[in-house]
Amino acid sequence: MRETVTASVSETLISRRHMVLLAAGLIAGVTGSAHAQDNEQRLERARRRLSKRKELKKLRKALRAGHVRPLTEFLPRFVSEVDGEVLNVSYRERGSARVYILFVLLNDGRITRYVIDGRNGDIFTFEQALKHYGITAEPAD
Repeated sequence: MRETVTASVSETLISRRHMVLLAAGLIAGVTGSAHAQDNEQRLERARRRLSKRKELKKLRKALRAGHVRPLTEFLPRFVSEVDGEVLNVSYRERGSARVYILFVLLNDGRITRYVIDGRNGDIFTFEQALKHYGITAEPAD
């Protein structure tokens, strides 16, 4: 009987040790995974900032060369035609097209994109702009 009790206590200690090690491994894995995910998010934010800097550099160059007009010239008309709040603006060049892409929160709660031609101020929905400029897919960054 004493051997049975010793074996039972010994098995309990082993199983407790396994549980503790398993729990520690899971915590380390989750923490490591969260840390890796955090690093990925930081890297993605850095990429976006770099992309934004390149975008602004292109825009400044196009403005100086007279290829586009400032967005501020087109915004009053845009605001009067579109019911919503501008959340973000991007500038893109593709071929001879030079456009401002506006991300807009509409009054009904949807977020959509509009395109303003940087040369003449024409306003398009994103889908209309793709057709107008003969683009079959979104420009790659």
